[in-house]
Amino acid sequence: MIRNSVLFLLAFAMPLAALPEDLNFRDTVENPYDQNYNELALKALERLNYCDDNQPLRGAPGPTGATGPMGPTGETGATGAGLTGPAGPEGSMGGTGATGSTGPTGPTGATGSTGPTGADATGPSVTGPTGPTGTGAIGPTGPTGTTGPTGASAATGATGATGATGATGATGAANSTTGAKGATGATGATGATGANNVTAGATGATGPTGTKGSTGATGATGAAGSTANVIDFADFYAIMPTDNPTTLAPGDAVAFPTSGPAGTAGTITANADPTLFDIANTGIYYISFQVPVTEAGALQLYYNGSPITRTTVGRNITDMQITEECILMLTGPGTLSVVNPPTSGNLTVTPNAGSSSSHAVSAHLIIMQIQ
Repeated sequence: MIRNSVLFLLAFAMPLAALPEDLNFRDTVENPYDQNYNELALKALERLNYCDDNQPLRGAPGPTGATGPMGPTGETGATGAGLTGPAGPEGSMGGTGATGSTGPTGPTGATGSTGPTGADATGPSVTGPTGPTGTGAIGPTGPTGTTGPTGASAATGATGATGATGATGATGAANSTTGAKGATGATGATGATGANNVTAGATGATGPTGTKGSTGATGATGAAGSTANVIDFADFYAIMPTDNPTTLAPGDAVAFPTSGPAGTAGTITANADPTLFDIANTGIYYISFQVPVTEAGALQLYYNGSPITRTTVGRNITDMQITEECILMLTGPGTLSVVNPPTSGNLTVTPNAGSSSSHAVSAHLIIMQIQ
Protein backbone atom coordinates (compact mmCIF):
# COMPACT_ATOMS: atom_id res chain seq x y z
CA MET A 1 0.00 0.00 0.00
CA ILE A 2 2.90 2.38 0.72
CA ARG A 3 4.35 1.85 -2.73
CA ASN A 4 1.00 2.47 -4.33
CA SER A 5 0.58 5.67 -2.35
CA VAL A 6 4.02 6.84 -3.56
CA LEU A 7 3.00 6.02 -7.10
CA PHE A 8 -0.18 8.03 -6.73
CA LEU A 9 1.76 11.06 -5.44
CA LEU A 10 4.37 10.76 -8.17
CA ALA A 11 1.70 10.59 -10.85
CA PHE A 12 -0.02 13.79 -9.85
CA ALA A 13 2.60 15.87 -8.03
CA MET A 14 5.95 15.41 -9.75
CA PRO A 15 6.88 16.57 -13.20
CA LEU A 16 7.75 13.98 -15.79
CA ALA A 17 11.41 15.03 -16.05
CA ALA A 18 11.91 14.54 -12.35
CA LEU A 19 11.14 10.80 -12.43
CA PRO A 20 14.15 8.48 -12.75
CA GLU A 21 14.42 6.75 -16.08
CA ASP A 22 15.08 3.34 -14.56
CA LEU A 23 11.87 3.38 -12.41
CA ASN A 24 10.10 0.06 -12.84
CA PHE A 25 6.38 0.39 -12.34
CA ARG A 26 5.52 -3.26 -12.90
CA ASP A 27 6.34 -4.20 -9.34
CA THR A 28 4.44 -1.18 -8.13
CA VAL A 29 1.11 -1.88 -9.79
CA GLU A 30 0.84 -5.62 -9.40
CA ASN A 31 -1.12 -5.88 -6.20
CA PRO A 32 -3.51 -8.82 -6.35
CA TYR A 33 -5.28 -7.82 -3.14
CA ASP A 34 -6.51 -4.35 -4.05
CA GLN A 35 -8.17 -3.75 -7.40
CA ASN A 36 -8.78 -0.05 -6.72
CA TYR A 37 -5.09 0.60 -6.20
CA ASN A 38 -4.22 -1.31 -9.38
CA GLU A 39 -6.49 0.97 -11.35
CA LEU A 40 -4.80 4.03 -9.81
CA ALA A 41 -1.39 2.66 -10.71
CA LEU A 42 -2.43 2.14 -14.31
CA LYS A 43 -3.69 5.72 -14.48
CA ALA A 44 -0.31 6.83 -13.11
CA LEU A 45 1.47 4.90 -15.86
CA GLU A 46 -0.73 6.57 -18.46
CA ARG A 47 0.16 9.96 -16.93
CA LEU A 48 3.87 9.20 -16.98
CA ASN A 49 3.73 7.44 -20.35
CA TYR A 50 6.11 4.73 -19.10
CA CYS A 51 6.15 0.98 -19.26
CA ASP A 52 8.54 -1.78 -18.25
CA ASP A 53 11.10 -0.94 -20.89
CA ASN A 54 10.76 2.87 -20.45
CA GLN A 55 8.99 3.17 -23.79
CA PRO A 56 5.97 5.37 -24.35
CA LEU A 57 2.55 3.68 -24.08
CA ARG A 58 0.92 2.84 -27.38
CA GLY A 59 -2.81 2.71 -27.81
CA ALA A 60 -5.65 2.69 -25.19
CA PRO A 61 -5.36 0.39 -22.16
CA GLY A 62 -6.98 -3.02 -22.43
CA PRO A 63 -10.07 -4.05 -20.44
CA THR A 64 -9.77 -4.68 -16.73
CA GLY A 65 -8.69 -8.19 -15.97
CA ALA A 66 -10.83 -10.62 -13.96
CA THR A 67 -10.89 -10.16 -10.22
CA GLY A 68 -8.40 -12.38 -8.53
CA PRO A 69 -9.42 -14.96 -5.98
CA MET A 70 -10.41 -13.69 -2.55
CA GLY A 71 -7.62 -13.79 -0.03
CA PRO A 72 -7.82 -15.64 3.26
CA THR A 73 -9.98 -14.10 5.96
CA GLY A 74 -7.99 -12.06 8.42
CA GLU A 75 -7.97 -12.68 12.12
CA THR A 76 -10.87 -11.33 14.10
CA GLY A 77 -10.05 -8.03 15.72
CA ALA A 78 -10.32 -7.38 19.39
CA THR A 79 -13.74 -6.58 20.75
CA GLY A 80 -14.33 -2.86 20.98
CA ALA A 81 -14.93 -1.30 24.36
CA GLY A 82 -18.03 0.69 23.49
CA LEU A 83 -20.20 2.26 26.17
CA THR A 84 -23.56 0.77 27.03
CA GLY A 85 -26.36 2.92 25.67
CA PRO A 86 -28.95 4.47 27.97
CA ALA A 87 -31.94 2.33 28.95
CA GLY A 88 -35.05 2.71 26.75
CA PRO A 89 -38.31 4.19 28.13
CA GLU A 90 -40.59 1.90 30.11
CA GLY A 91 -43.27 0.23 27.96
CA SER A 92 -46.97 0.75 28.62
CA MET A 93 -48.78 -1.81 30.79
CA GLY A 94 -50.38 -4.69 28.88
CA GLY A 95 -54.07 -5.46 29.16
CA THR A 96 -55.41 -7.67 31.95
CA GLY A 97 -55.22 -11.34 31.03
CA ALA A 98 -58.29 -13.60 31.01
CA THR A 99 -59.37 -14.98 34.40
CA GLY A 100 -58.11 -18.50 34.88
CA SER A 101 -60.48 -21.32 35.68
CA THR A 102 -61.24 -22.01 39.34
CA GLY A 103 -59.02 -24.66 40.78
CA PRO A 104 -60.50 -27.75 42.44
CA THR A 105 -61.73 -27.41 46.05
CA GLY A 106 -59.18 -28.59 48.53
CA PRO A 107 -60.01 -31.39 50.96
CA THR A 108 -61.93 -30.47 54.12
CA GLY A 109 -59.65 -30.11 57.10
CA ALA A 110 -60.03 -32.34 60.13
CA THR A 111 -62.48 -31.17 62.82
CA GLY A 112 -60.70 -29.66 65.80
CA SER A 113 -61.24 -31.09 69.25
CA THR A 114 -64.04 -29.59 71.37
CA GLY A 115 -62.81 -27.11 73.93
CA PRO A 116 -63.70 -27.46 77.65
CA THR A 117 -67.09 -26.21 78.83
CA GLY A 118 -66.88 -22.83 80.54
CA ALA A 119 -68.18 -22.29 84.06
CA ASP A 120 -71.80 -21.14 84.45
CA ALA A 121 -71.66 -17.46 85.31
CA THR A 122 -75.42 -17.14 85.87
CA GLY A 123 -76.45 -16.56 89.47
CA PRO A 124 -79.26 -18.50 91.23
CA SER A 125 -82.77 -17.73 89.98
CA VAL A 126 -85.35 -17.21 92.70
CA THR A 127 -89.05 -16.72 91.88
CA GLY A 128 -90.83 -14.19 94.06
CA PRO A 129 -94.32 -14.86 95.54
CA THR A 130 -97.35 -14.26 93.33
CA GLY A 131 -99.47 -11.42 94.63
CA PRO A 132 -103.21 -11.93 95.33
CA THR A 133 -105.58 -11.48 92.38
CA GLY A 134 -107.68 -8.38 92.85
CA THR A 135 -111.07 -9.40 91.41
CA GLY A 136 -114.22 -7.43 92.13
CA ALA A 137 -117.65 -9.03 92.43
CA ILE A 138 -119.32 -9.86 89.10
CA GLY A 139 -122.62 -8.10 88.59
CA PRO A 140 -125.72 -9.90 87.28
CA THR A 141 -125.93 -10.52 83.54
CA GLY A 142 -128.29 -8.13 81.83
CA PRO A 143 -130.98 -9.33 79.40
CA THR A 144 -129.86 -10.11 75.85
CA GLY A 145 -130.82 -7.38 73.46
CA THR A 146 -132.25 -7.96 70.02
CA THR A 147 -129.73 -8.58 67.30
CA GLY A 148 -129.16 -5.45 65.27
CA PRO A 149 -128.79 -5.45 61.51
CA THR A 150 -125.43 -6.42 60.12
CA GLY A 151 -123.43 -3.34 59.42
CA ALA A 152 -121.70 -2.71 56.11
CA SER A 153 -118.25 -4.17 55.77
CA ALA A 154 -115.80 -1.52 56.84
CA ALA A 155 -112.40 -1.14 55.29
CA THR A 156 -109.54 -2.38 57.41
CA GLY A 157 -107.85 0.52 59.17
CA ALA A 158 -104.13 1.16 58.94
CA THR A 159 -101.99 -0.55 61.53
CA GLY A 160 -101.01 1.83 64.29
CA ALA A 161 -97.40 2.56 65.17
CA THR A 162 -95.80 0.27 67.71
CA GLY A 163 -95.67 1.87 71.12
CA ALA A 164 -92.42 2.39 73.00
CA THR A 165 -91.29 -0.45 75.22
CA GLY A 166 -92.09 0.22 78.87
CA ALA A 167 -89.37 0.39 81.50
CA THR A 168 -88.46 -2.86 83.18
CA GLY A 169 -89.95 -3.11 86.66
CA ALA A 170 -87.79 -3.55 89.72
CA THR A 171 -86.84 -7.05 90.63
CA GLY A 172 -88.75 -8.34 93.61
CA ALA A 173 -86.98 -9.38 96.75
CA ALA A 174 -85.61 -12.87 96.74
CA ASN A 175 -88.00 -15.36 98.34
CA SER A 176 -87.52 -19.08 98.31
CA THR A 177 -91.20 -19.76 99.05
CA THR A 178 -93.58 -19.94 96.04
CA GLY A 179 -96.85 -18.19 96.69
CA ALA A 180 -100.21 -19.97 96.38
CA LYS A 181 -101.81 -20.04 92.97
CA GLY A 182 -104.55 -17.49 92.61
CA ALA A 183 -108.11 -18.39 91.65
CA THR A 184 -108.98 -18.51 87.97
CA GLY A 185 -110.79 -15.41 86.84
CA ALA A 186 -114.28 -15.59 85.36
CA THR A 187 -114.60 -16.12 81.63
CA GLY A 188 -115.28 -12.89 79.78
CA ALA A 189 -118.35 -12.44 77.61
CA THR A 190 -118.09 -13.58 73.99
CA GLY A 191 -117.39 -10.73 71.64
CA ALA A 192 -119.71 -9.84 68.78
CA THR A 193 -119.25 -11.72 65.52
CA GLY A 194 -117.19 -9.75 63.03
CA ALA A 195 -118.65 -8.73 59.70
CA ASN A 196 -118.17 -11.17 56.82
CA ASN A 197 -115.66 -9.59 54.46
CA VAL A 198 -114.29 -12.63 52.63
CA THR A 199 -114.14 -12.43 48.83
CA ALA A 200 -114.30 -15.75 46.96
CA GLY A 201 -111.02 -16.67 45.31
CA ALA A 202 -110.62 -17.14 41.54
CA THR A 203 -111.45 -20.54 40.06
CA GLY A 204 -108.42 -22.81 40.10
CA ALA A 205 -106.82 -24.14 36.88
CA THR A 206 -108.23 -27.35 35.42
CA GLY A 207 -106.41 -30.36 36.78
CA PRO A 208 -104.51 -32.78 34.53
CA THR A 209 -106.40 -35.50 32.66
CA GLY A 210 -106.79 -38.61 34.75
CA THR A 211 -105.22 -41.91 33.78
CA LYS A 212 -107.08 -44.20 31.36
CA GLY A 213 -109.47 -46.52 33.12
CA SER A 214 -109.19 -50.27 32.84
CA THR A 215 -110.93 -52.06 29.96
CA GLY A 216 -114.49 -53.02 30.75
CA ALA A 217 -115.73 -56.57 30.84
CA THR A 218 -116.55 -58.27 27.53
CA GLY A 219 -120.21 -57.98 26.64
CA ALA A 220 -122.49 -60.95 26.31
CA THR A 221 -122.42 -62.90 23.03
CA GLY A 222 -125.16 -61.85 20.66
CA ALA A 223 -127.87 -64.14 19.48
CA ALA A 224 -126.98 -66.49 16.63
CA GLY A 225 -128.05 -65.36 13.16
CA SER A 226 -130.69 -67.20 11.24
CA THR A 227 -129.63 -70.12 9.06
CA ALA A 228 -129.91 -69.79 5.26
CA ASN A 229 -133.46 -70.62 4.28
CA VAL A 230 -133.34 -73.70 2.01
CA ILE A 231 -136.74 -75.29 2.06
CA ASP A 232 -135.91 -78.29 -0.15
CA PHE A 233 -133.27 -79.39 -2.72
CA ALA A 234 -132.34 -82.22 -5.08
CA ASP A 235 -129.44 -83.17 -7.41
CA PHE A 236 -130.00 -85.19 -10.64
CA TYR A 237 -127.12 -86.35 -12.89
CA ALA A 238 -126.15 -88.39 -15.99
CA ILE A 239 -122.98 -90.41 -16.69
CA MET A 240 -121.83 -90.72 -20.30
CA PRO A 241 -121.49 -92.56 -22.59
CA THR A 242 -124.19 -94.82 -21.02
CA ASP A 243 -126.68 -91.98 -20.51
CA ASN A 244 -127.70 -89.74 -23.45
CA PRO A 245 -126.10 -92.09 -26.01
CA THR A 246 -127.87 -90.62 -29.06
CA THR A 247 -127.74 -87.17 -30.66
CA LEU A 248 -130.10 -84.52 -29.20
CA ALA A 249 -132.23 -83.18 -32.04
CA PRO A 250 -133.72 -79.71 -31.82
CA GLY A 251 -136.59 -79.82 -29.24
CA ASP A 252 -135.15 -82.91 -27.40
CA ALA A 253 -134.49 -82.78 -23.62
CA VAL A 254 -131.34 -83.91 -21.78
CA ALA A 255 -131.80 -87.00 -19.56
CA PHE A 256 -130.57 -86.90 -15.91
CA PRO A 257 -131.66 -90.44 -14.94
CA THR A 258 -129.88 -90.75 -11.57
CA SER A 259 -130.96 -88.97 -8.37
CA GLY A 260 -128.26 -87.60 -6.09
CA PRO A 261 -128.61 -86.12 -2.56
CA ALA A 262 -132.01 -84.51 -1.79
CA GLY A 263 -133.81 -82.72 1.03
CA THR A 264 -136.20 -84.43 3.45
CA ALA A 265 -139.24 -82.41 2.38
CA GLY A 266 -139.58 -84.52 -0.79
CA THR A 267 -141.15 -81.71 -2.84
CA ILE A 268 -138.57 -81.93 -5.68
CA THR A 269 -138.51 -85.40 -7.27
CA ALA A 270 -137.62 -87.32 -10.45
CA ASN A 271 -140.42 -88.12 -12.90
CA ALA A 272 -140.89 -91.48 -14.60
CA ASP A 273 -139.47 -89.72 -17.67
CA PRO A 274 -135.72 -89.16 -16.92
CA THR A 275 -135.89 -85.78 -18.74
CA LEU A 276 -138.69 -84.37 -16.48
CA PHE A 277 -138.50 -83.30 -12.78
CA ASP A 278 -141.53 -82.63 -10.59
CA ILE A 279 -141.94 -79.37 -8.60
CA ALA A 280 -144.67 -79.75 -5.95
CA ASN A 281 -144.90 -76.29 -4.38
CA THR A 282 -145.08 -72.70 -5.55
CA GLY A 283 -142.01 -70.70 -4.55
CA ILE A 284 -138.66 -69.18 -5.53
CA TYR A 285 -136.10 -71.68 -6.82
CA TYR A 286 -132.35 -71.61 -7.48
CA ILE A 287 -131.58 -73.79 -10.56
CA SER A 288 -128.22 -74.68 -12.17
CA PHE A 289 -127.14 -77.17 -14.80
CA GLN A 290 -123.99 -78.16 -16.78
CA VAL A 291 -123.90 -80.41 -19.87
CA PRO A 292 -120.72 -81.22 -21.90
CA VAL A 293 -121.43 -81.18 -25.66
CA THR A 294 -119.32 -81.73 -28.76
CA GLU A 295 -120.86 -79.19 -31.16
CA ALA A 296 -121.55 -75.48 -30.85
CA GLY A 297 -125.12 -75.01 -29.63
CA ALA A 298 -127.53 -73.91 -26.88
CA LEU A 299 -129.72 -75.21 -24.04
CA GLN A 300 -132.61 -73.65 -22.08
CA LEU A 301 -135.05 -74.46 -19.25
CA TYR A 302 -138.65 -75.48 -19.95
CA TYR A 303 -141.46 -75.41 -17.34
CA ASN A 304 -144.64 -77.30 -17.97
CA GLY A 305 -143.57 -77.73 -21.62
CA SER A 306 -142.98 -73.99 -22.24
CA PRO A 307 -139.52 -72.39 -22.73
CA ILE A 308 -138.22 -69.85 -20.23
CA THR A 309 -136.38 -67.69 -22.73
CA ARG A 310 -134.26 -65.78 -20.22
CA THR A 311 -132.57 -69.05 -19.22
CA THR A 312 -131.10 -69.76 -22.71
CA VAL A 313 -127.30 -70.32 -22.65
CA GLY A 314 -124.88 -71.60 -25.32
CA ARG A 315 -121.48 -71.37 -27.02
CA ASN A 316 -120.06 -71.04 -30.53
CA ILE A 317 -117.08 -73.34 -30.21
CA THR A 318 -116.87 -77.11 -29.92
CA ASP A 319 -116.01 -79.53 -27.10
CA MET A 320 -117.04 -77.34 -24.14
CA GLN A 321 -119.63 -77.40 -21.35
CA ILE A 322 -122.88 -75.44 -21.50
CA THR A 323 -123.70 -74.12 -18.00
CA GLU A 324 -126.51 -72.10 -16.43
CA GLU A 325 -127.39 -70.55 -13.02
CA CYS A 326 -130.64 -68.69 -12.36
CA ILE A 327 -133.37 -67.93 -9.81
CA LEU A 328 -136.96 -68.47 -10.90
CA MET A 329 -140.43 -67.98 -9.45
CA LEU A 330 -142.31 -71.24 -10.18
CA THR A 331 -145.97 -72.04 -9.59
CA GLY A 332 -146.53 -75.59 -8.45
CA PRO A 333 -147.24 -78.23 -9.18
CA GLY A 334 -145.30 -78.47 -12.47
CA THR A 335 -142.44 -80.17 -14.34
CA LEU A 336 -138.97 -78.79 -15.27
CA SER A 337 -136.64 -79.91 -18.08
CA VAL A 338 -133.39 -78.89 -19.94
CA VAL A 339 -134.09 -78.72 -23.70
CA ASN A 340 -132.11 -78.23 -26.95
CA PRO A 341 -134.07 -75.23 -28.41
CA PRO A 342 -136.11 -76.07 -31.56
CA THR A 343 -134.22 -73.47 -33.58
CA SER A 344 -130.80 -74.90 -32.68
CA GLY A 345 -128.85 -77.67 -34.38
CA ASN A 346 -128.14 -81.26 -33.33
CA LEU A 347 -126.06 -81.73 -30.13
CA THR A 348 -123.97 -84.69 -29.07
CA VAL A 349 -123.50 -85.08 -25.31
CA THR A 350 -119.74 -85.68 -25.00
CA PRO A 351 -119.21 -89.37 -24.25
CA ASN A 352 -115.98 -89.09 -22.23
CA ALA A 353 -113.86 -86.63 -20.32
CA GLY A 354 -110.92 -85.21 -22.21
CA SER A 355 -109.04 -87.31 -24.74
CA SER A 356 -109.22 -90.55 -22.77
CA SER A 357 -112.14 -92.90 -23.42
CA SER A 358 -111.60 -94.50 -20.01
CA HIS A 359 -112.92 -91.46 -18.06
CA ALA A 360 -116.70 -91.11 -18.02
CA VAL A 361 -118.05 -87.53 -18.09
CA SER A 362 -121.02 -86.25 -16.03
CA ALA A 363 -123.90 -83.78 -16.45
CA HIS A 364 -125.82 -82.27 -13.49
CA LEU A 365 -129.13 -80.51 -12.74
CA ILE A 366 -129.49 -78.94 -9.25
CA ILE A 367 -132.84 -77.55 -8.00
CA MET A 368 -133.27 -75.73 -4.62
CA GLN A 369 -136.38 -74.03 -3.20
CA ILE A 370 -135.09 -71.05 -1.21
CA GLN A 371 -138.44 -69.34 -0.48
